Amino acid sequence: MSKVPSLFQTISHPSEISALIQFIFYKPKNILKIKSENKQKIRCYEFLDQTSRSFAAVIKQLDDAVRDA
Repeated sequence: MSKVPSLFQTISHPSEISALIQFIFYKPKNILKIKSENKQKIRCYEFLDQTSRSFAAVIKQLDDAVRDA
């Protein structure tokens, strides 16, 4: 799909433009760090990334205690 029609759709929804700008410049508070010896957890996050990028982004931003529960 071309990016030009997508750009026009975004322009037609001004509320989405502000959300897009906030998302682009957002600095996450919780940076996901997985120890290299924990191969099962690494594989789980690989599957999470393949499932849905937006869902994965939300999960990765959770606090450590909640994220890996």
